Amino acid sequence: MYDGKISGNTSYRSGGGVAIQHGIFNKIGGTIFGYIEGNSDSNTVKNNEEIVQQNQGHAISVYHWISNYGNNIYMGKDTTSGPTDNLSYFGASTPPVWTGKWDYWYEGE
Repeated sequence: MYDGKISGNTSYRSGGGVAIQHGIFNKIGGTIFGYIEGNSDSNTVKNNEEIVQQNQGHAISVYHWISNYGNNIYMGKDTTSGPTDNLSYFGASTPPVWTGKWDYWYEGE
């Protein structure tokens, strides 16, 4: 992503703005909105009861499954990523490589 904006989307699983699985992602400009209550530009992740969820990647969600590593990698941004927030994720390697200020990162099953 080099410019523009991603806004106003709702997901019922993860990745309200952008969802990445084993891919390659580069953001060096533009804005991907996170969740801000009352802001119509917000990207949002909700459950089936329409309740806003946290740590599900309102702006960006990454899921990476590594079969011989034993764990899945989850990472994301719930907050807005503005034009100067450069982010990258390279999921073609094992383990994957990423740069930038992501809001959360964890391993799990």
